Parts: sequence; structure tokens; C-alpha cells
Amino acid sequence: MKLILDIGCGNKKLSEPGYKTIGLDYILESKADVLADLNKIPLLPFKDNSFQMVYLSHVLEHISDPVKVIADIRRTVKNGGTVIIKVPHHSNYRAYEIHHKNYWNYFSLDPLCSYPGKSAEQKKLFVMKSKRIILRITKSKFRKIGHFFENIVNQFPYKYENYLHHFLPAYEIIFELEIIK
Repeated sequence: MKLILDIGCGNKKLSEPGYKTIGLDYILESKADVLADLNKIPLLPFKDNSFQMVYLSHVLEHISDPVKVIADIRRTVKNGGTVIIKVPHHSNYRAYEIHHKNYWNYFSLDPLCSYPGKSAEQKKLFVMKSKRIILRITKSKFRKIGHFFENIVNQFPYKYENYLHHFLPAYEIIFELEIIK
């Protein structure tokens, strides 16, 4: 059986055909299979190479040491497996809620990742398969124009992060990472 770990699943675990999903959350009222607070435990309570995929949606911004958690996620994922991370973009006004411990941009995970087809000076934790900025405007009635701007933003992420994010705030960033062991 192929396994997915949904970290921060809340009341709705990720559902993918052909996979069994194990939910992890710290909230007692959640539908999690495993209760754990990633700010308090040293390691995820799973064996090495247990999962084909790990999914985190709006979780890492709540974690005091996200690099430690990301490194431990790598331990639990099989070689060739996938990690999908969604975090609020720092230009999203909700990124600054009082319980958020860190802020994210398009380049936040670059120090941990290598890129396909590019030589790496040192072995990294992950291979970056894709990353995408999602604009808040795509979540509104102006979806079509929002997708137009979103495509431009993702073609020129450096310019967006340095100059344009104040004028055209993003909703979130989605990172898709591959595990190579």
C-alpha cells in the first residue's frame, strides 16, 4: 500500500486514488491518525522510508525550526518520493498573524535544494521539482486576469520578490520537492 503523510491535516486529510493517507496534527479535535506537536517532538513518529509523499499545507509557518522538520520529513520519505509544501507568501497579510513564526518567499527553500540539470556543489536535501507563487487575485472573481499576472510573476520571480510583491500581493507559494537518497 502506498502511503501519504498529511502533516497538519485538520479535519480533512488529503485523498489521492491508490494511496492511504495518514494524518498528523496537534489539535485534539482534528481527524488526525497521529497527534503530535512538531514544535515539541524531536523527530516525526514514523520509521525511515515510510511514505511515497508528504503533504504540508500552511504548516511550516507555525514551526519554530522548519529546517529540522523538513530534514526529518526527508528521512520518512522513500527515495524518489515527493514532498509538497504550501506556505503563505510573505506579502499575504495573513502571513503576519501572531502565531506564525517565520515568513516565506519564492527562494526560501533554495539553500536546501538542488535543481534538475544543474550541477550541485554539495549534496542537498531535496531536488526542487517545481515552485509556484499563487496570487490572491486568482482566488477572486478576477480569476482570468489573475492567472495572467500569476504566469508573469512566475516567469520573473526575482523581479516580483524584489519590486512587485508590494503592489500585487501573493496568497501562497507551492513547492514540490523530490527525495533523492
